[in-house]
Amino acid sequence: MSAKWIIVVLALVAPACRGDTPAAPLGADQGRTRQAEGPGGEAGHGPARAEPRPVACSGPACATFLVAELPTERGIALALGGGFAYVGALYDDAIFRVPLQPGATPSVLYRSPGADVTGIEVRGDALRWASSATGAIYEAPITGAGPIRVVADGLPGIWGFASSERAIYWADFSGSAPGMVWKQATEGGPSTGLGKDPSSRMAVSLLLDGPDGDVLYSERTARVMRVPTAGGAPTVWAELGGRRQGAGLAGDDTHVYVATLFANDVMRIDRRTGTVEIFVQGEHTPNAIAVDATTVYWVDYASPVALRGRRK
Repeated sequence: MSAKWIIVVLALVAPACRGDTPAAPLGADQGRTRQAEGPGGEAGHGPARAEPRPVACSGPACATFLVAELPTERGIALALGGGFAYVGALYDDAIFRVPLQPGATPSVLYRSPGADVTGIEVRGDALRWASSATGAIYEAPITGAGPIRVVADGLPGIWGFASSERAIYWADFSGSAPGMVWKQATEGGPSTGLGKDPSSRMAVSLLLDGPDGDVLYSERTARVMRVPTAGGAPTVWAELGGRRQGAGLAGDDTHVYVATLFANDVMRIDRRTGTVEIFVQGEHTPNAIAVDATTVYWVDYASPVALRGRRK
C-alpha cells in the first residue's frame, strides 16, 4: 500500500515553537504511565448525544473475521502495506508483521530501540514507527532487513503521527502540552504547536485530510477534531454520539473510520455529508485502525489482543 493519506490536544494557542511553557497544562499523566488506560475520566464531554444508526448490511460480507491473535499486552498501532499488517503495542518493543488472511501467524519484524510503539506508518518501501518511551520516530526497510534509523526526535509524549513530504505531524498524549497537535519539518528542528482545544487533555491518533489538507485527530472523547496544518484554533469535525472515546482514525476517499476503544464500536463518518454511523458493534476494545481498498482492519487494545477485519 502506498503512503496515501489514509493510514494508520490550555487555552487556544497560536503556533509556537516547542519548548514554550504551556499557559495552563491539563492532564496529570506525564511520560510513560499506565494511568492512561481505562475508561475512567476519559469519556466524552458533556451530556450523551443521540445514538448513531448502524450501517445497513446483511449477509456474510457484514461479518467480522479474525485475522490473528498477537502475543502482546496492549494493541496500539496499525498500518497496512504489501498484503501485510504491521502492529505496534504498548509496553512492548516488537513490530509485528501479519499476513492479511484469516488464521495468519504473526512474526516479529523488528525490535524497536524504544518500547511503547504508539504509532506506525507505511511510506513506500519503508516502515516508520513512534516510540512514546523515547520520544522518537524510527524508520527501517519494510522487508525487515534493517538498519533502523531515527527520523525525528525530541517528541515527548508522542502517540499517533502522520507524515507528508514537508512535515511530520504528531499527537501529544502525555508530553509538555497533552492534547496539542505538533508539526516538525522533515529536515528536523523544533516542533511547532498547531493548536489545542481548551478542554482537550490528550491527542491520540492523527489523519492527514489530503497532502495539503487539515489534520483530523482523536482525543479520547466523543469528538473528532480538525486543525489546519498552518496552525489555528481546532474545531469539532464530527461527534461520535453517546459517550464514546475516539481512538484510532483511518480513512479512504469517501469515509473516515474511528475505533472507540471501551465503547466497543467502530464508527464510520461520511466525508461529504458528515453522517456518523456505527460500522461494527460489540467488538473487543477496538483501538488502532487501518483501511485498504476492500476492508477495514482494527487491533484490540485489551488482552487477548487480536487483529480483526470486516469488508466495507
